[in-house]
Amino acid sequence: MDAALGKGQPPPQLVLAWRIQRWGAPAVVGNTPLPHALLTQMATLVTIYDAVQYLVTKTGKTTPVSLRFAARNIGADEHLSQDGRDVIRELLKDGLL
Repeated sequence: MDAALGKGQPPPQLVLAWRIQRWGAPAVVGNTPLPHALLTQMATLVTIYDAVQYLVTKTGKTTPVSLRFAARNIGADEHLSQDGRDVIRELLKDGLL
């Protein structure tokens, strides 16, 4: 989450996911099969990053108070995937946002 707030480096799994999204798996890892656990981590991190970035873009701020307010006031018409909404709800519930 720190990376989405501009406060740290993204984890290697997220960087790998971005590279695969941009250039495709064959260009990044060749024919090497990726473990299911790694694929799950990558997908989860991308979803979390995108959801937090959505809030940062919406508010223009990275303060916890601003992000919590925005997260609690997401309208049904906003362009945020259901996965993104679920992640934000869980981050709020767990006190991480």
